[in-house]
Amino acid sequence: MIRFPLEDKRTQNTLAMVAKTHKEDNLNIKPELYNLWLDSLCETVKKHDPEFTSGLEALWTEHMQEAINIILAEY
Repeated sequence: MIRFPLEDKRTQNTLAMVAKTHKEDNLNIKPELYNLWLDSLCETVKKHDPEFTSGLEALWTEHMQEAINIILAEY
């Protein structure tokens, strides 16, 4: 989700597939878990990448939250 712009058709197709597999009739990933996942991802990268800055974290969070919102819109 970080690598491609959200407007890219490949990204949209990928997010649609993720949404389909994450719905309650499949993997049943609860919507409230996405922000926990994003927080954990940022904390892990911050811990292991000395070049990870608060500015980069803000960009990651913004971009990933947009992708998460697309996924959650399918619930």
